[in-house]
Amino acid sequence: MIMRAELLIFNTVFSILLYLFIKFKEYKSSLVPLYIFWLGTFYIQNIYYYYLNGQTYRIFSDKTLLIFINISTLVFMNAIILLILKKIKWFKHVKTRIKFRKTKLLSIYFNTIAFVIVIYALIYINKFPLITLLKGSNNIRLDISGAIPYYFTVSTFAYFILPSFYFFSGKKRYLILFFLFAVLSLHKGILVYTILFIWINCFDYRLNKEMVMSGVLIALFYLIAKDKLVFNIETIKYLFESSIRRFFITQGSGFIVRLDMLESGFKFVGKDIKRAVYDKIYGGAGGAPTYFLGNLIVSFGYIKGFIIHSSILSLIYYISSIIDYNYKKNNGVKWIFFSIIFIIGNTEITLANLPRVIAIIFNFFIIFILNINAKLLRRKN
Repeated sequence: MIMRAELLIFNTVFSILLYLFIKFKEYKSSLVPLYIFWLGTFYIQNIYYYYLNGQTYRIFSDKTLLIFINISTLVFMNAIILLILKKIKWFKHVKTRIKFRKTKLLSIYFNTIAFVIVIYALIYINKFPLITLLKGSNNIRLDISGAIPYYFTVSTFAYFILPSFYFFSGKKRYLILFFLFAVLSLHKGILVYTILFIWINCFDYRLNKEMVMSGVLIALFYLIAKDKLVFNIETIKYLFESSIRRFFITQGSGFIVRLDMLESGFKFVGKDIKRAVYDKIYGGAGGAPTYFLGNLIVSFGYIKGFIIHSSILSLIYYISSIIDYNYKKNNGVKWIFFSIIFIIGNTEITLANLPRVIAIIFNFFIIFILNINAKLLRRKN
């Protein structure tokens, strides 16, 4: 059983972070998605689940859980330090305010990417998981099975680039295309976090009929993805338990299992970490990603892993301070930042994900360059 001293320290540190989060109004900052990942990975796991004898994915020892509690404490302590530095303006505000305009060059760029995604979806429509599921076949994960050629590449543009077009231009067709692609792919995670992003940044946490309807549709979509189309008490119970477990337990448990495998002497060398962890938890082929610190610890050890994590986190807070200072109302810029946070918080830092990060950043610079060129052309004329 977890020692009370470690748990007391953990709760104290978390309480301080929560207090500063509210006091400094971080709920209005561009870092909110990161805090959500931390809540699911490091807090819900410790207090409301495994400490209270939750058993889902409980294939690790109490010793490993204690190590995880201490790691969680250090992560929150690091966040407290960076949050204070951000508040006292240790991160110098860099003025980079750019007024993004709707131009013909940007429209051509946006529409070209959208057109390619539409053509791709139409060509492989019968191989998408939603269609195969409705035809009676088993649901398959496209990122694991390779059932559709170039899916990883095209999905990068569909999930992370398309929404940016909507937030920069205001054209709903790009957001609709994103939702259609995600639904066809049965990608629940990106849908949930995109709706959260819209709720936080576009609706300022207000609940209205659009957000309520989105929640209902997501719940329905989740049941379809899980092939649970009979509506009764059992279905409602399954929806509540399964969605909560998927949102708060799965990612964090993958982190703890990594630690347990490391402590037991498992050799990760030459193996895909998330696939090895998936095999440990479920048996068989699949992927079990988690918050990126988990892979850093496996790859570099506890001390080096923390140093790298702290360095990356410092950069993230620095970029966040620039965004919050210059682009509070620019959801396009916030989305670019959110996309990177989503990848490192939900799908790890790996060589396989590096092209996605590069594509997201490259997309921002293309939009920036086309915007600058458009202004220069107007000046010449």
